[in-house]
Amino acid sequence: MMQRPGIRSTAVAALLALTLAGCVAPPWQLTDKGGYTAENAAFKVSLPTGWMWAKYLNAGYYVPRAERGQWLAVDRVTLTRDGFGLEDIDLVRFDLKDAFPHLQKPFAGNMLPSEAADLLIADLKKAGLESLTVLGNEPATIAGKPGFKLHVAYKNGRGLSTERLMYGFGHKSGFYVLSYEAPGLYYFPTYKNAFLGVLNSFRLKG
Repeated sequence: MMQRPGIRSTAVAALLALTLAGCVAPPWQLTDKGGYTAENAAFKVSLPTGWMWAKYLNAGYYVPRAERGQWLAVDRVTLTRDGFGLEDIDLVRFDLKDAFPHLQKPFAGNMLPSEAADLLIADLKKAGLESLTVLGNEPATIAGKPGFKLHVAYKNGRGLSTERLMYGFGHKSGFYVLSYEAPGLYYFPTYKNAFLGVLNSFRLKG
């Protein structure tokens, strides 16, 4: 199995140093044993064993706007196994008014899942993924709520082919996007089931 020990060992060393110092909350949580659950005001979810939870991203989502950009307040759980850019799981609840942050458009209460999926595609392209190709776009049910499933691919700045699987839905508590992204050749198929396990455990709290 392909590994990136340097990335992981560096992150773990930083986590241990911060924990031992006792002066700040650890920015990472290594799920080295089973049974980890992430929980916030909006949702709770079971985490896969052997991944790293980026706790410092729990409440923020950065959107480049004007010169300085803007941090949006969100509820979020972000995970990686071997390092960001290799395999990423990102679960985000946006306020309804911030549902499509790059387009600066809200999620409307009467919006169909198919309409939300189309807007999310447009939002990704607005964010800079002009080369985005849609591999799949279909209805889906997430935590008992009607939504959509999007499978897209694009090439990053280094020309690496990357795939992203996204499940999304609107709810009175916000607009939810649950995604998994990894390079398509090896990482995406290898860790896809870990994401699907997280997805199946996802539960709303409100």
